[in-house]
Amino acid sequence: MATKYDSGSKRRRHLDNGENDSHSDAAELSVVPGRHRRRRRTILRVLFRLVITAVVVSAGLFVYVNWDRLEPEYLLVWINEKLAGGESGDGFPFEITGSSVINMQSTRDGLALLTNNSLVLLNSKGGEVFRRSHGFSKPIMRSNGKYILIADSGGNRIRLETRVSTVRELNLENRITSVDVGSSGSFAVATDSARGYTSEVAVYKLRGEEPIFRWYDSSLIILDVAISPNEDSLAVVGVTAEGGAMKSFLKIFEFNKKDPVAQYSQDGLMLFKVGFFPGGTIAAVGDSAVWVFNKSGTIQQKHSFNDRKIAGYVIGDSAVSVALSNYGGSDGGTVMTVNSSGDKAYEADFEGTFRSMDSYGSQVVMLTSEHMYRIDIKGESHLGEAVKDGRIISTMGRKLMVLGLTSIAESELP
Repeated sequence: MATKYDSGSKRRRHLDNGENDSHSDAAELSVVPGRHRRRRRTILRVLFRLVITAVVVSAGLFVYVNWDRLEPEYLLVWINEKLAGGESGDGFPFEITGSSVINMQSTRDGLALLTNNSLVLLNSKGGEVFRRSHGFSKPIMRSNGKYILIADSGGNRIRLETRVSTVRELNLENRITSVDVGSSGSFAVATDSARGYTSEVAVYKLRGEEPIFRWYDSSLIILDVAISPNEDSLAVVGVTAEGGAMKSFLKIFEFNKKDPVAQYSQDGLMLFKVGFFPGGTIAAVGDSAVWVFNKSGTIQQKHSFNDRKIAGYVIGDSAVSVALSNYGGSDGGTVMTVNSSGDKAYEADFEGTFRSMDSYGSQVVMLTSEHMYRIDIKGESHLGEAVKDGRIISTMGRKLMVLGLTSIAESELP
């Protein structure tokens, strides 16, 4: 009995073990597909997140690159351009007919031409974006980003333009001597004065009829003004007479203060051009020297021309460069470049009669009667062929635009 019982128990245990083994195998078979499904779901979730991330990054990059074009006033123009297949034009050279080009400057939206009767904006393909008459007797132009400021020097009219429209138009009481415009549309106007003063300067915001800042002077003749990069301060240069001798002044203003926060004066010198570097230091160009001042108006460096005559100048983002003619008025000369810290970066010789110069990043491009020059940050000159009737040059993207007597030509950088 005991034997039978034991034998049955063994058989039952054996059967039980067999059943358990079969259940275990089935469980393993059912677990494997479940793991695959979970793994697939995990992979799909990761891929979905990667796709969403890529879409968000691409959208963010698109918005960043095209931010200015997404402004309401630009959006419709930009969409129409895209639907039309991009910018249109017959390319360069662009023929000039019926007017005389006075100035030419590169802007965010193309190449601005100031003529004796109109303001013209060209795109990169030589197509006219707009042509607007101004009716000024002696037009002058300043540009910054998308804004173009034109004024009637010696008159009283001033206009702020963009690609889309004329944004502001003012008729002032006094005669205009100098103007400047900031990247967000603030602009400064220096005039003579009818209030018992010699000169005055006013600063206007893009919106609002009344100036946010105004200053008067009883003796200074203002020759140039410059708005700081953050558009909260102003630099003014001008001359006055003391004891029968000429004296130059640089004055720095903050818009929330009535009086200058700093000033500098020098006898026997005429400072006629001023500009800010992005870091806030200030360059001033005179008839016999270049000066660099810090934000507080303290002079950092002075670089004399050593009796050489100034033929041209440009204040760029990182340096100020002046073209100096050789002694005795002979052809050729030297380009002297001073960086934003006030240190002399280099002097580079050039051949021929100076005609025009412009900044190209940290480099300088220059046109003479003999050559086209690109002078790099080390002062090394790269030569190109001169345009015989070239008068003014300006950079547009990676191209060099040359204004001749009857057309504007496109040239590769040397």
